[in-house]
Amino acid sequence: MSGGHSRDVGDWTEEKYHAALIAQSGRCALCWEILLNKKDPARDHDHRTGKARGLLHARCNVILEEVEKYSSMIGQYLKVYE
Repeated sequence: MSGGHSRDVGDWTEEKYHAALIAQSGRCALCWEILLNKKDPARDHDHRTGKARGLLHARCNVILEEVEKYSSMIGQYLKVYE
């Protein structure tokens, strides 16, 4: 989070970012693969509360957003086939 390009989202701060990077051992909090772009991974947060959750690959962040967006619809669909 340097170079004057603040990427703070939700309640992410520079301190939380660095603490998460260390706590996650430089890995994505979702797939646990190494974050190759450690300089600027996606900062996941709860869109309702703003609470910081974890550092993710950009692709994992997009997947998580889609799952959150459509989880109810997917659950209803799968119930039909139980």
